[in-house]
Amino acid sequence: MKHNFNPDYISLSPTYRCGLKCAHCPVPQWKAPELPPANTVKFLQECKRRGIRQLGITGGEPFLAKNFLVPVLTSAAELGFSFDKIMTSAAWATNAGAVRERLLPLLQAGYDGKFCLSVDVYHRVATSRLVAFIAEAAALTGRGDICSLAYTSLSPTTGLEPIRAVAKALGLRLTGSLRQGSAHLLSPYLCLRLIYNHLSPVDKAEKLASGWDGKWFREDWCAGPGQALFVNPKGEVKPCCGFANDLETMTIGNISEHSVRELIARGRTHPLVGTIFRDGLTAVREKILRKNPQALPGKTSDHCFFCWYVQVNRLWPPTGASTFLMCFLPYFLLVTS
Repeated sequence: MKHNFNPDYISLSPTYRCGLKCAHCPVPQWKAPELPPANTVKFLQECKRRGIRQLGITGGEPFLAKNFLVPVLTSAAELGFSFDKIMTSAAWATNAGAVRERLLPLLQAGYDGKFCLSVDVYHRVATSRLVAFIAEAAALTGRGDICSLAYTSLSPTTGLEPIRAVAKALGLRLTGSLRQGSAHLLSPYLCLRLIYNHLSPVDKAEKLASGWDGKWFREDWCAGPGQALFVNPKGEVKPCCGFANDLETMTIGNISEHSVRELIARGRTHPLVGTIFRDGLTAVREKILRKNPQALPGKTSDHCFFCWYVQVNRLWPPTGASTFLMCFLPYFLLVTS
């Protein structure tokens, strides 16, 4: 089976501003800039022509980008995009009226995706605000499954106290398997999916856990969250869902400077990105250890932690030919494709 960087998903981070300061979060809380709506719409138009039509919104707290969401979602709906989810902490949801004021314009713009709330021991948002968001979102849309709850923890069965508090307040019962990723909170009126995010000990989270657990990860060519174009508030594009998203070494271009075609070509020839999607992180690991068997302090089963560690410790990319490839090969591919 031939592997390559072939993104089929877009994730937009219109702002990195956030009212919370979570102990595990690697996202920098910039006051400025914010992603310009006009540039974003042009980017989405190009993505549609390339056949990339699934869209999600994250942050920071995307609801703080008040001048971004409505125009971009309106255009995305008109272009026929399939909406995935908007991530939020719901920390701003002081009451049902506040939720209605923020959500109604998005629904009127044509947004029909879900809202995913971050509910865990790190976000520490008041249960009353989470409940207000969930209840009002369901009432506005008539959809009991409009919300899902994402929690970050060391294992799928730990760190569930905030979720249990929400379940108790809304009269929900837990069904399915937490370990198998099929858990839901159910009532006659609501069905909230639980989404587990493993706590990768990167950046600020290094102090919360150790990434070296004594076994190597299973190769997946980053086929899950990585086959995407993640756009940060600067317009930089990186094929990473967040843990290494703000490392300069992951940047494959900028939506204000490069076409979608160029971004994909640059991703495929990027010294690290291209290798991951073509040959896998296993190939990166093996090349590092061949060069220096003592380069790594142990084994890790965490793909994201390994990728982040390799970059911050400057173990990759190799010097020499990689610089030439990054600078010139994308344009060769564009001409010959």
